[in-house]
Amino acid sequence: MVNKEERIYVKTNELNELAEKYSGYDIEGEVIKRLEYYNKKPFNDERMELRIEEIKDSIFLYNREPEEEQGYKQPQKDDEKSASDIFTRRGQILSFHKSQQFFYDNSQIFWMWDNNLNKYNRSDETDLLNSIQKELGIETINGKSKAELISGFKQVGRINIPEPFKKTWVQFKDVIYNWEDGKHFPVNPKYFSKNSIPWKSWKK
Repeated sequence: MVNKEERIYVKTNELNELAEKYSGYDIEGEVIKRLEYYNKKPFNDERMELRIEEIKDSIFLYNREPEEEQGYKQPQKDDEKSASDIFTRRGQILSFHKSQQFFYDNSQIFWMWDNNLNKYNRSDETDLLNSIQKELGIETINGKSKAELISGFKQVGRINIPEPFKKTWVQFKDVIYNWEDGKHFPVNPKYFSKNSIPWKSWKK
């Protein structure tokens, strides 16, 4: 059992970073609301693990009162602000998608962006589950969690299908070159490139 005085707190600077990153959401209100709920009573190790996953990736356990340390924010009981999607399964997948681009095409095939070779590789559900577990530490073996993640991958992936790669383009490791007009621009996962010359171009 966890010490009955042990509670969950969120660093003010981390809360501010989240608020800036997800400016369209009421992050502070949602964090405070959840801290109030999860700190109502002590919880055992198993329940703690589940709750920590639900809250976010920048919480920590702290045994002293927050007044003893500067830079910590206590839950405010009168805060009634609304929840935000970042704490939902969909929100987790959208957050993951920002760091690891992927999509789900109309032939029901997953593709993941290779951040080293700068191109899309054919992928599958297992690759995505392993990647999000590594990136966010999310439980991916539990049947319910796994099913929710796979469904979310398909939905988010389908609405993020990249634009076609033009026939006049040639992709190097760093740029896409258009031999028709001589122009070039940085490689971008918004275009569906699955073949790339594995060298940097001569373009500056």
